[in-house]
Amino acid sequence: MLDFAEIDKYKENNRIEAKRAQGGFPQSLWETYSAFANTVGGVILLGVQELADKSFYPVRLPSPEWLAEEFWRKAEDKQIVSANILSPDQVRIVEARTGGDGSAEDGGGKERIVVIEVPRADRRKKPVFIGSDPYMGSYRRNGEGDYRCTREEVESMLRDADAGSQDGQIFMDLGTEALDEGTMERYIREYSLWQTKDSLEKPVVKEAFWEELGALAKDGKGQYHVTAAGLLMFGKTEQIIEKFPRFLLKYEEYGREAEEEIYYEPQNRTLRRRKSRR
Repeated sequence: MLDFAEIDKYKENNRIEAKRAQGGFPQSLWETYSAFANTVGGVILLGVQELADKSFYPVRLPSPEWLAEEFWRKAEDKQIVSANILSPDQVRIVEARTGGDGSAEDGGGKERIVVIEVPRADRRKKPVFIGSDPYMGSYRRNGEGDYRCTREEVESMLRDADAGSQDGQIFMDLGTEALDEGTMERYIREYSLWQTKDSLEKPVVKEAFWEELGALAKDGKGQYHVTAAGLLMFGKTEQIIEKFPRFLLKYEEYGREAEEEIYYEPQNRTLRRRKSRR
């Protein structure tokens, strides 16, 4: 969570976006909303100025309550955005202030701002897009910026959203024991390092994390089972071969000097090299 008592210690990054919003509701918010929803989620701050040194400073809003209400009104309008993926507690009005002397000329540094926590969208709701055209209104987050998705990226999300997606197949006879704990721990460590840059730190609840990622799914009794995507990404070799007898993992290097490719032979549990076929 962000420490709103020291808002000035944060800067914009891949998971934080600040907007002054003193002139009314910022329409550019929806590009960031779409970008966060289609990538890993993030926080939008209304009533926060980015100073010359890139640090944050709270500014006075005419009516934080009106901004919050306007957000909810627009979020439910399918002509504005394709899906409202927020719960009521993810839009809040908080008091933000600077931890030091402040950086603005008025020396104040304590104001009420609007905090909008945008989660990563479920793959079945992706792409989250602006307007009526997913190819023109879908965005992704990269660093501090929002970028329109390419046609290939949109089509990839649309394929993943298909209810019949093979990745979403649930193996009811396989539980979490089919997943390799070492591989999963390494993934969580790498994910956490990437996520917490400039500190958006939240503890990882493992089962919920894997469910959100699509690696696990619950049955009617609340028991977790492995999905096809989870098994292929994190599964133990024996279980992978059992469900995918023709499984073949191949690693290729691209470039002028990439004359060999590395592939995995699951039957022998070995990596082998061969001349690239490209």
